[in-house]
Amino acid sequence: MNPEPASRLNELSNKILSYGKENLTDILHVLEKALRLLSQRSRSRVYLEDLTRGVLACSQASGPYADLILLKSFPINNTSFAVSRVYINQEEMVMEDSAAQSSPYARELAEKFDIAASYLIPLVHEGRALGVVCIDSGQIGQIPTPLQRDQLKHFMAQVTPVIDQ
Repeated sequence: MNPEPASRLNELSNKILSYGKENLTDILHVLEKALRLLSQRSRSRVYLEDLTRGVLACSQASGPYADLILLKSFPINNTSFAVSRVYINQEEMVMEDSAAQSSPYARELAEKFDIAASYLIPLVHEGRALGVVCIDSGQIGQIPTPLQRDQLKHFMAQVTPVIDQ
């Protein structure tokens, strides 16, 4: 990463790390900027666990259909859904062609929100899953590069403890 984006990323990381638990909305807003910088993609989703409802609720979305995507949630304990599977298994997932997924719900969601490809990262702190970050694209195969994925995982590992507050 060249110095200017690295400096900006460091600034965004420090900003998130300075927030307290009452600033989740601000944290997610700054996180969206960092995701955009790291992935070079304008579309992202952040799902956080809502244990009272038993779902992963969309807490942040950017790009086309963001307002509608914010209304979507996934059951915490159902591996039929990619977001839920990443949360349960605590392992990243690369979907280069969302339409090729075996789940009819995944294909329907991909078509409805024009998500042709997606990279999903679990949010994990101290061995416990908190949620899932998705970097989306409207084009098949357009996912973050291996270097970008490593940088995204590293950044998320830095800021997830703040989200866990």
